[in-house]
Amino acid sequence: MYNNPDNMSEAKVKSFILVVLSLLLVLIIVLIVRTFNEPAPVAATQIPPSISNPVSSMQQGGYFPVGAQISSPPTDVPTAVPTETPEPTPQPTATPKPTEIMTLRKGDNNEQVRQMQQRLIELDYMQQGSADGKFGSGTKVAVQEFQRNNGLAPDGAAGRETLTKLFSTDAR
Repeated sequence: MYNNPDNMSEAKVKSFILVVLSLLLVLIIVLIVRTFNEPAPVAATQIPPSISNPVSSMQQGGYFPVGAQISSPPTDVPTAVPTETPEPTPQPTATPKPTEIMTLRKGDNNEQVRQMQQRLIELDYMQQGSADGKFGSGTKVAVQEFQRNNGLAPDGAAGRETLTKLFSTDAR
């Protein structure tokens, strides 16, 4: 019923044609407005003499810096600027694996304990000359005090967090 052209009244046809013509008119107006809003092409102008021949304009103005060398004015022919040849990027070197941080505990006896004790001495947690490499009860007390003063759990074992803080610049 709706698709049968015989059923379309003359008023419907006129309305349809009117809508299509209105849309075309709007499209034409939009295109005209866009054309007028485009920027106008810039006209070429002459280069002022002060820019095209800076030496002569400096002479006329009496401006010459002390020790300046006067050369001929530049030519209008541009010269080719040599481009640098990029150097190849060197091959990256393999980053060494970080050494494993092991937890130091009471009873340990090694170089890492001695280095930790030396840092505890520098921070006044242990007495000078007590860095013997043996993790005893005095070292455990010093580690616990360091942990308390630096916001760490005072368990007396020097694990990753404690050792990282101990050897940092903001250890206290």
